[in-house]
Amino acid sequence: MGEIDRGFQTAMNWIGAGRIKIAASAVGSSQYLLDLATDYARDRETFGKPIGHRQGISFQLADLATDIEQVRQLYRYAAWKIDSGKRARKEESMAKLRGAQLNNDAADVAMQVYGGAGFMKDTPIERQYRSARVLRIFEGTDEIQKRTIARELI
Repeated sequence: MGEIDRGFQTAMNWIGAGRIKIAASAVGSSQYLLDLATDYARDRETFGKPIGHRQGISFQLADLATDIEQVRQLYRYAAWKIDSGKRARKEESMAKLRGAQLNNDAADVAMQVYGGAGFMKDTPIERQYRSARVLRIFEGTDEIQKRTIARELI
């Protein structure tokens, strides 16, 4: 169960690990959505050209790929701090906040790339789109993460 009078700290350590896991899960899911959107953008043609060759699509994919790498590095840094025995509450919350937001953005980009086809229940985009939203609630809402980050700064 843990040490006497250390229950809150034990719970916070457990929650912190959960926040990093959510960030890692969000990166994996976002990468999956990026891969789906990229494949679709390569294959789907309009006016004799793959839609991925159009800036409106390609720039969204480039931004998403960049955001995925940023969050990947952020949660890895938080995990490294914990493994090194350092306090990482701020980094845990930052990784969770940005990871959850990233997954929502990734689902939105994939839906845009797929267009109406992405909304159909026979594509994985529709389910991923619905599932992404809950990550902004688990292990503390976005607002709780911001409060934690601010408290750690001040």
